[in-house]
Amino acid sequence: MINTKTMTANEVFGEIVASRGVTNNSTSLTVIKALVDTTRQATEEVAEIAGSIVCDCLDGNIKDYMEVLTENKGEYFSNRTGEIVSVTLLP
Repeated sequence: MINTKTMTANEVFGEIVASRGVTNNSTSLTVIKALVDTTRQATEEVAEIAGSIVCDCLDGNIKDYMEVLTENKGEYFSNRTGEIVSVTLLP
C-alpha cells in the first residue's frame, strides 16, 4: 500500500515497480515501462509521482532508484527501515 505522506520516493518507486515484477536485474527499459504503466493505471497522486520518477530516471538517476530492488519479484528494500518489503504482484 502506497502512503505518499510517510514513504520516501525510493520506497514509492520500489512499491510501484516491484509490484510489476521488476527486479534489480531488470533493464532500464523494463523499469520505465512499469512506471509509465503506473501513470496510466494508478490513482492521480501515485501517477504523478510515477511520472516525476520517470523524469528523474531519464535525467540519469535511475541507478539511485534501482538500489532498493532485490533479485526477487515483488520485493524491495525500504531505505527508511532497512527491511525487505514484500508486495503483491499485479497481474
